[in-house]
Amino acid sequence: MEKFGSAFSIGDKVMQIENNYDREVYNGDIGFVAEIDREEDELVAEFDGRLVRYPFGELDELVLCCATTIHKSQGSEYPVVVIPLSRSTT
Repeated sequence: MEKFGSAFSIGDKVMQIENNYDREVYNGDIGFVAEIDREEDELVAEFDGRLVRYPFGELDELVLCCATTIHKSQGSEYPVVVIPLSRSTT
């Protein structure tokens, strides 16, 4: 499923990039694509065991999430954040 420049597939890790109080998902929340329903034109993502439905026209609230910034990790309230550091100048 391709929308807003991203190609979503079942199992993809995604991040909510803005607060959505109606869906109770917030900036920095991370979930996984659980279902893509082409008949209903919606994507279903799972956040902490809770299924959240997104109409295809509102998928700009989600981005694929392989890695994240320190700023975004604050929104997810992780118990631990690992930050790799390097002394290399190249």
